[in-house]
Amino acid sequence: MANQLRPYSQLVLLTGCITLSLAHADDAPTVLPATSIDAKSLARDDSYTRPTASTASKSETPLKDEAQAVNVVSRQTIDDYQVKSLDDAMKFGSGVSQTNTLGNSRDAFIKRGFGASSDGSILQDGVRSMLGRNVSATTDHVEVLKGPASLLYGAIDPGGLINVVSKQPQFTRSTTLSGSSFSEGGGTAGFDTTGQIGDSNFAYRLIGERQHEDYWRNYGTNEHSLFAPSLAWIGDRASLSLAYTHNDYSGPFD
Repeated sequence: MANQLRPYSQLVLLTGCITLSLAHADDAPTVLPATSIDAKSLARDDSYTRPTASTASKSETPLKDEAQAVNVVSRQTIDDYQVKSLDDAMKFGSGVSQTNTLGNSRDAFIKRGFGASSDGSILQDGVRSMLGRNVSATTDHVEVLKGPASLLYGAIDPGGLINVVSKQPQFTRSTTLSGSSFSEGGGTAGFDTTGQIGDSNFAYRLIGERQHEDYWRNYGTNEHSLFAPSLAWIGDRASLSLAYTHNDYSGPFD
């Protein structure tokens, strides 16, 4: 039998989609309105962090813009942890450890491996301090400048320096009374008052403290008397501040 060839046919359907876009020639482009965002800084007076420092740049500069390594122990940290000495404050920093204090008679620290009991690396408001103890009721916060940038303040070891910044007169009136008792006997009482003088550009601050605490060994007492008035004038293009501190302290040579 001969094979019969049957014709084979295939139908292909083509489908498609056509989108028509109609536009008017006179349609203007859409312009979105401007968006304004207002925000407040997260840093507050009761914060454990301080966003600015003045030791490295010698003016208030945000730490995020600072080219040097700076640690700041804030006033809230000093108040909440009852910091009584510079050694207590430096426990909240890194790279700083206590060295020979000459019988607990003066502040002395090693910064990044450099330092001695009297190396001139402790400052009060940016000025080299000659005091034995540098933290008192007048202390607002403590800044630690690390590394060889300390040479900005003269012949100082390249490990760094410590700057104790004092409280300044404020135009917002406030008064704080403080007191504490010591488990070994005695205690401390103090006051801090500040405010504006009338409607002028002058502001005042007066700080006083009296301490009488028995030493933690079985001999001697820690005696401390402080009186610190200050006055500030703030103008449009200039400012002036005057401060006086009488600090009398004594303690056992241990």
